Amino acid sequence: MADYFDVRGFSQIYSKNNIPHFPSDRDETGNPRYYGLLSHIGSWVIIEDTGATTTSGTYRYAFGKSDYDTNWTGRAALSYSLLNEAY
Repeated sequence: MADYFDVRGFSQIYSKNNIPHFPSDRDETGNPRYYGLLSHIGSWVIIEDTGATTTSGTYRYAFGKSDYDTNWTGRAALSYSLLNEAY
């Protein structure tokens, strides 16, 4: 898992409260791909990558404060936004 996040720049993402989120899960089995990041306090970010089968695509983000496991399981049904809109 670490190589993908290192290569694509997702070694960590900071929330608006300056809390770092680190790689936790990934699902690269289809299009879109999903990447989950967690903080030490339980808040989370799930990234939706629509460029799984092409050389271009988009990244969209969903943020939450708790219940990461449930949201990771239901990641396909989450609402994703541009990073500046997701906060």
